Amino acid sequence: MLWVGGSRAPRDVIEAGNVRLALAGFTNPAEFDESVTDQAAGKLALSAFLNASRESRTISENTPTNRLALTGFLPAVPLNRSENETQPSNRLALISFGNPSRDSRTPSADQIGAPRAALKLSGFNGNLESETTAWIAAVLANSGTVSTSTILAQNQWVKAIKAAGIRSKILRWNNVCGDAFGSSSSSHNLGAVEVPIIKDKGGTTDASSQAQNQWSYTERGAGGGLKYSSGGSPPYLDSGFICASDFASDTDAGWACYVTATAGSIAAWSLGVQDGSGNDFGFVGPDYTAVGTRADVWKSGTAHADAGGKGFYHATKGASGDVLLYKTGSLFQTTTNPGGNRVLTFKVFFNAINLSGTPTANSFHTYGAFGLLLNLTATEALALYNATQAFQTALTRQV
Repeated sequence: MLWVGGSRAPRDVIEAGNVRLALAGFTNPAEFDESVTDQAAGKLALSAFLNASRESRTISENTPTNRLALTGFLPAVPLNRSENETQPSNRLALISFGNPSRDSRTPSADQIGAPRAALKLSGFNGNLESETTAWIAAVLANSGTVSTSTILAQNQWVKAIKAAGIRSKILRWNNVCGDAFGSSSSSHNLGAVEVPIIKDKGGTTDASSQAQNQWSYTERGAGGGLKYSSGGSPPYLDSGFICASDFASDTDAGWACYVTATAGSIAAWSLGVQDGSGNDFGFVGPDYTAVGTRADVWKSGTAHADAGGKGFYHATKGASGDVLLYKTGSLFQTTTNPGGNRVLTFKVFFNAINLSGTPTANSFHTYGAFGLLLNLTATEALALYNATQAFQTALTRQV
């Protein structure tokens, strides 16, 4: 049981079944009318919050999993809302209002992820998308942490792609975000950074091939993102995505990648897979030495000069068989029907190409997103760019 502001406990504590909620921080205790409770249903209706226009809020108890759902809150400045998880069942169970510092069990400000999977969500004004909720759970399960502001940015990205009607076309997406993951020379766990926001296909995480200290990562600011650090074997991320089985058609496939900073003209692939027999898929470059930037979907595409290339790149192949490469929302290069098919049975790597099971041409560029997706129209491609650019802007690392 959580007591906040003990002197007001007789009025501010409401019990529904065996669940008690401590309610503190109201402008005036008289503004809370605790007479509206439905104990049998495990529900607590809270009315007269500061003014009558905010009477529609409810807190619902989901008894089988001991979860409390917070719905219908307005983005009101007078209430500094937080949710703090401390129960052994690792469920969101205690809601405190007012000053979070009055709750000694609250983790550090604006952070998700702490010992015992403590959870504090500040300032949310509505339900998160299911993908965002699942991502938070996966981040915690992967020993990661993430700020409230990043969660809100992720959630807005999900909302944007849903509004554009392209959610079902995105098979895998990682916005490369979350708090820093440490510098261990033995642990390969990158925490939140390796957890995709969408993983309809592929592995549970974009698993790192090397220890944490082989990577350099800064979430925010110009040039922020993930890149190979130095020394040792260059790392890559294993998406677990297999083109031969995870794409359903040869003419309905694509990839995307956000490059926040460039290492110049180097012999590197940003993502891809190849079988050594002329069949390949991925992003050559940007600005691959003596080649340029190229989009491959089953066969080699047409290279385009792209000195110092960075920004959002997106390749797509549709019914025409042509491969279209977009850069920062505009058509950049077209490869007319290169042919080929999705025979590749090796997994797609990020920050390198998987050459028949061996990582090759690892990259030194800095990345803010990786994606694997179905074919998009020009309008849909622009919507994806706008959503992704808005996310990168929220993290102040946009190009």
